[in-house]
Amino acid sequence: MRRTYGTQAAVLSIGLLVASVAPGFAGQLTGTVVDDGTGMPVEGVSVRVLDTRLRAETDDRGRYAIDGVPAGVYTVQAARLGYHTTVHQNVRLESASTTLDFRLPVRLTEMDQVVVTATRAPRRLSELPANTSVIGAEELQQSAAQSLDDALRLTPGIDIDRPVGVLFTSPAVSMRGMGGRASEGRTLVMVDGVAMNDPYTGGVAWNSLTPGSIERIEVVRGAASSIYGSHAMGGVINVISRTWTEQAQLDARLSYGSRNTPSVEAGYSGWHGRLGYAINGSWLSSAGYITVPQDSRQAFDQERTMDSYSLGARLRWAASPGLNATLNAAHYAEEANAGRPLYKGESSTQRLSLTLDGLTEPVEWQGSVYGVFRDSEWTYDTWPARDQVSYVSDQPMHKIGASSRATLQGIPWGALTVAADMSRGEVDNKDVYHQIERRVETSGAQTVMGMSAEQEVNATNRLSVLVSARYDYTRNTDGVALDTDGSLDPQRFPEKTYHSLNPRLGLVYRPDEYTTVRASSGRAFQAPGLYSLYRTWVWGTTIYAGNPDLEPERLTSYEIGVDRTFGHLMLGRVTLYRNDARDFIYSMLTDPDNSIHTRENVGEVKMQGVETEITLFPAPALSLTAMYTFNESVIEAFAPNPDLEGKLLTYAPRHKLNLIASYRDPRRGSAQLAARMVGKRYANDANTQVLDDYWLVDLTLSRTVVQGVEASFAVTNLLDNDYEEKRGILAPPRLARVGLTFNR
Repeated sequence: MRRTYGTQAAVLSIGLLVASVAPGFAGQLTGTVVDDGTGMPVEGVSVRVLDTRLRAETDDRGRYAIDGVPAGVYTVQAARLGYHTTVHQNVRLESASTTLDFRLPVRLTEMDQVVVTATRAPRRLSELPANTSVIGAEELQQSAAQSLDDALRLTPGIDIDRPVGVLFTSPAVSMRGMGGRASEGRTLVMVDGVAMNDPYTGGVAWNSLTPGSIERIEVVRGAASSIYGSHAMGGVINVISRTWTEQAQLDARLSYGSRNTPSVEAGYSGWHGRLGYAINGSWLSSAGYITVPQDSRQAFDQERTMDSYSLGARLRWAASPGLNATLNAAHYAEEANAGRPLYKGESSTQRLSLTLDGLTEPVEWQGSVYGVFRDSEWTYDTWPARDQVSYVSDQPMHKIGASSRATLQGIPWGALTVAADMSRGEVDNKDVYHQIERRVETSGAQTVMGMSAEQEVNATNRLSVLVSARYDYTRNTDGVALDTDGSLDPQRFPEKTYHSLNPRLGLVYRPDEYTTVRASSGRAFQAPGLYSLYRTWVWGTTIYAGNPDLEPERLTSYEIGVDRTFGHLMLGRVTLYRNDARDFIYSMLTDPDNSIHTRENVGEVKMQGVETEITLFPAPALSLTAMYTFNESVIEAFAPNPDLEGKLLTYAPRHKLNLIASYRDPRRGSAQLAARMVGKRYANDANTQVLDDYWLVDLTLSRTVVQGVEASFAVTNLLDNDYEEKRGILAPPRLARVGLTFNR
């Protein structure tokens, strides 16, 4: 019997050996999964052989083993909560054992990614005293928005003024309830660290920024004048361009949407020796829609339309291991009809910058020179018949500037960063009337200079302190107002100068590796822009008057927040803030009998609120996010008109809620469903004109067709709700578009 059993065992062993080398054998797939940033093993990673039921999970050493894998070519996926899903394609199994290792990048929602905006020097999110968000290229691709600023709506604490969607030519972005169009100059907007705000209104040509060329957007909420000066009273947005890859890369996006809205965006980038290059262009056209509510339409109302294009180029020369030079040039042009035959305009924007950066141990440094040039011409029709041209307004403006920064590392208690910058902006506005012999001209110049220093103090291994201060000097010169028919008194405004010292103290405490407590307080300011100082214009029967006697806005800010990660399952953030403003610049009705609105300094305004954000990762490719913002912006004191005390600032909602469900699978595609609620707002300073709250739902779907080609479908305002972001202007109805994205 023993010999029989031994013979059977031998035969069975030989059979198994033959089977293992014969066609159709079943082998083993093994490997190790590590964190891409640290190289440490990652436990609990699900490794799957796609299109089969074969899977395994990594142990505490990051190792996995999958048995019984038939010979063939497979796609293998590694996924874990808190990490980006990683896929290896064309994995060939031809032996008894095959080794396949993975490196998993941490999800962008983790608090340990490095940003450069909040402190002007690279630091991790978990080391910042300010509430800072990062919007990556993946988030931008998944958003249903067609413009870069519109994609910011899904970020806590941000208000977007874009009442007719992609058709709008002068969108504005504000933060933490600054309210109204006058607020756009209170948010500093940069592209790769170079300021974009124009010298006239402080606005930004958002339409000129194409989402496809962007690597990420860093959003710093709260006063940042202690390091960036004027325009940063409400916060900072830094748009960072896509980095170059070693191999040449072609990106293209084609889409067509409802309301006859085609668009094209393309870019080509790479390296040739020490020279990196990137070129991109875009084109968009839309037949639009009628923006006037049905019960207010007249015979002359028609669809509002838009046509635009952009061209851009970047060159980066790696001169040596410690020196780089980057040249950035961009041109943008648009033409729009604003909804009536004679109400139309066109504008163009050019940006040019040269940046040098390098590392000279122990100093990391950067310096830039730049120019922003804008010209717009708008034709306004007569009121009320709208059958003749009233006047044509030409607004050429430009700003040139330079900035520098140096960070000294290696100091025992922490890094020291010093910075200096200056800029000069000029505007020369001309209104030429057609029905009468009249020409109105306003012009002026503004020079801004500032110096700042920021010291990091690592008090303990858990507590760090950031102390910063900036001195700013602003001078307004060459202010002139001329009216040839004498309706407005000709004036040559006297030169005015402003000085401001703005300190800030920030604390960051990390009681454990999962928790960050942030606190900061500081002062900020905003110098009045040339538009608020000098520009007087007419809309229908309403006069909007400038005020050359405006004083700078002053603000004291307070912020405290907690960030907490719960393993790789959840991320939570809560921030409480308060801003006490003095001499807040606000447009208000100062002469009801003659319908004159004037920009005035309001004595005291209080803006306070809470920003909350929770993100869950219930499955490897799925994230669920809820964001709620409460803000109250109240006029506390205004001696010339006490009736306004206790009123809310215009267009500053108390309540906002975002609910987002996102699914991303690098092999199959992605999907996102986003719901937004914006609460009740007021359209006038007396708070008698109410805009109702509204809900919107947006949907995006994408599917990988073949490697490097993705098809997409997006729809905004999925439920086709009627609502108004601005009083008397219908917001966009349901809009759908389909597209193809190529990445080769």
